[in-house]
Amino acid sequence: NEPPLVHYNIPILGHSIEFLNNSQELFRKAHQQVTFLIYNIILSNTEINQTCFCNRFQVYAFGRIITVVTNELSYEILNTTSMNLLAHIEQIVPLAQLFNLHKEDYATIISGLVQEINGRMEELCHDKEIIKTFKNFAGDVSKHLRATPFLSFIHPWLSKQLFIIQFKFGDNAVRNHISLLISRIKPIIGKRLKDQINFGESYQKPNMQHDQLFVGNNADKFELLEKMRRLDSFVKESMRTCSNIGEQIGLPHLTMIPEFKFSNGYQVPEGRGVRVYLDPIYHKKVLQGADATEFNGRRYLEKDSSASQISRDFLMFGLGRHACPGRFLAVNEIKFVSL
Repeated sequence: NEPPLVHYNIPILGHSIEFLNNSQELFRKAHQQVTFLIYNIILSNTEINQTCFCNRFQVYAFGRIITVVTNELSYEILNTTSMNLLAHIEQIVPLAQLFNLHKEDYATIISGLVQEINGRMEELCHDKEIIKTFKNFAGDVSKHLRATPFLSFIHPWLSKQLFIIQFKFGDNAVRNHISLLISRIKPIIGKRLKDQINFGESYQKPNMQHDQLFVGNNADKFELLEKMRRLDSFVKESMRTCSNIGEQIGLPHLTMIPEFKFSNGYQVPEGRGVRVYLDPIYHKKVLQGADATEFNGRRYLEKDSSASQISRDFLMFGLGRHACPGRFLAVNEIKFVSL
C-alpha cells in the first residue's frame, strides 16, 4: 500500500533525465498529476482523504523508487526516529570512504572545526578566497554527483565507486578547494607547533588567549547581531526563496525500519529514500501570507521568527528533535559575511 507512482513515458529510465536536468518542473507536474487524479476520483464519488492523497507521490529515477512527501506528511518524516538523514546522505556521498573516516570520528572533527571557525570568524570573513570556497564547494560536489547516477541502473555500488575515484584522483574544482583550505591551515598549525616547542609548559592555545583578551568584544558583536532583526528577517527570507531550496526537494531521509506507515495509511519499505517537496510549504499562503510567492525581506519581522528558529513554515534546518544543531553557527556566519 505505497504512495502512487507518477506516470512516465520512457521505460527503464523513468523520470531519471527530468530528475537530473529539471527536477523543479518534474515535481511541479507530478503534484499537478496527483491533484488531477484526486479530482477524477471525487467526480466518481469514491471516498478518499484528499489532503493526504495529494501530499505524497513517488517517482522512478536511476533504478530506484523515490518517495516524495509535502505539507503535513513532511512533519511526520522529520519528527520520527524511524527515518535517518545521515544514512541517506552516506548513500549519496560516502564520506567515510572519501576521507578514510569512521562515523564515530565525525562529531570530533566537526566540533574541532566549529571551534576553529568561532575563534577566527572575523578574520575568515575578510578572506575572499575562503568565502568563495564555502560558496561554491557544495555546487562543485554536486557536479560529480550528476555524472555518476546512471550507473545505479547496473548497481548503486558502481555509482558510489566512480564518485570516489573522481573525487580522489580527478583534476577537479573540489580538489582545488581542499588545497586552498590546506594552504590556509598549514602555516597556522606549523606556527602553533613551533610555539609549543619554544614556550613549553607556558604555551597557551590561541583560542585561550583570544577568549582572555577579546571575549568582551565578541560578546558585544553577537549582541549586536541579535539586535539586527531586519538583517535576520532578510537572511531567513533569502533562504526560503532560494531556487535551490524552495522550489525543489530536500531533507532526504532513509527508512530504517521494516515498514514505515504514514498517518494516512500509506507505507514505505525499509531502505526507501524519502524526500520533502518544499515548494508547496514555502508557497502556501496559509503559512507564509498572501504574498507567499514573492520576496519580502520584512516577512519574519511581523512573525517575530529568527533565522535559526525552526517551525512548520520553515524547514531549512529540519524540525523537532532532529533539527540541525549547527544552524546558529550557520546563520551567524551568513550575517558576519553580509555586514
